[in-house]
Amino acid sequence: MDEQLRTALMLSRSFQGWTGAPIDYVSLKWWGFNQDTEGGDGILIRGYGEMVDWLKAEIERLGGVFRLKAPVAAVELVEGEEEDEGNIPEVMHAELSSTFQAPYTLLTLPLGVLKYAPPTFTPPLSIRRQQAIQRLGMGLLDKIVLVYEKAWWADTQSSNAMINILIPSDDDPTRLLGPTGGCAPSQVTATPTDPTAPAKGAFPPRTPEWLEQNPQALMAFDLHAQYGIPALCVFVAGEFGDVAETCTDAQTTEWVTGVVQQWLGGLMKQATGGSDNTNTEGGGVTRLVEVLRTAWRKDEHAFGGYAYIPAGSDEEGPSASPLGQAELTRTMWDRCFWAGEHTELNQYASVHAAWTS
Repeated sequence: MDEQLRTALMLSRSFQGWTGAPIDYVSLKWWGFNQDTEGGDGILIRGYGEMVDWLKAEIERLGGVFRLKAPVAAVELVEGEEEDEGNIPEVMHAELSSTFQAPYTLLTLPLGVLKYAPPTFTPPLSIRRQQAIQRLGMGLLDKIVLVYEKAWWADTQSSNAMINILIPSDDDPTRLLGPTGGCAPSQVTATPTDPTAPAKGAFPPRTPEWLEQNPQALMAFDLHAQYGIPALCVFVAGEFGDVAETCTDAQTTEWVTGVVQQWLGGLMKQATGGSDNTNTEGGGVTRLVEVLRTAWRKDEHAFGGYAYIPAGSDEEGPSASPLGQAELTRTMWDRCFWAGEHTELNQYASVHAAWTS
């Protein structure tokens, strides 16, 4: 394969960090139909925690109350039980036999929960809404953050880049797809109780032969270049993310540190005239302090990261389209409102979609 074509294909596959799904799973017909906001991406310097704390304080200031550790098991429209104001209340049944009654409900369950572990709705959801939920796909974007004592890569040309593209070497094209080579450990052990078994909604793993023929670049965010934090954030998405979630913490740490040092270490050799300097005193790779990772697919309150519109064919019947998202924006029973990133036609698969919905 031509080297330029190979590189272009790898970079295109890295877009699954944006879609949350392998590009061959995503509908080309609806790619880019949405009208998103202008401007570049941004990061909250002190994290989303401050925004959540502010929102919580505002709701409590207005008289709201939070109930934690009470997953919703059912949502029921209680016919005939009218309140003084003439509103027909809805009742939400949580686990442990708790119930909450209100004239209106705002349902913000993630698409993954609606697909794989939905509450019981009474009356049932319409066929149209059930089909819209099942036709949309639930993608995955996980992050692995490597925190070092010192930003040992800061003197390389990568320190000026917001996003680093880690490209596999010719002699080991599957290196960037984890220690299992793209095959989930559960397929090897084949035991129902295996804790590393793929979660609901996981993409089927590729064969080693496919991986060798279809190498993929990996994206990393240089937190030192942006905020002075000696850390790198590596993005793992789609099928790649599903494979990573089946790995242990030790496997993940060994793999991702190896990939990062292999790639950035090459730049360091160029910067030092080809010397293989990896000791901490000489400015090489410093001690790894901490590894943080997300696992959204295995989170039973999410089952993934965000929505995407899957590819389809006429032979399979009606395929997914933005009409499915439009259906999910419709108020149910005239009093149950739906929200979440999967309901935003123009901004889905983003934080601001969840916020504005």
